[in-house]
Amino acid sequence: MPERSQSAPKDSELLTELRALGDLFRSQGDLKRAEQHYRLALALYESSFPESHVEATTCLFGLIQVLERLGKSDEAAKFKEMIPRLNARRRTNEYAIS
Repeated sequence: MPERSQSAPKDSELLTELRALGDLFRSQGDLKRAEQHYRLALALYESSFPESHVEATTCLFGLIQVLERLGKSDEAAKFKEMIPRLNARRRTNEYAIS
């Protein structure tokens, strides 16, 4: 199983907080700020977690919704393509732990 850095718990907390801020800004209609927070969270996920993280999937769905509301449907479609890969990585990791 891939090793995590010692900062992974802090990274996980930051990922959760960035995603929550994205959700908050999205619910308030501040789509630009929501997009920024979702993108930061996804970048952190990519750099810190070798396996799928449930927050990343939640964040990805939020970013897709924001992009679609901003009229960036082509970019949203590219992110939609990531969903099966994230789900496969999570399933693989779950079997490795069992």
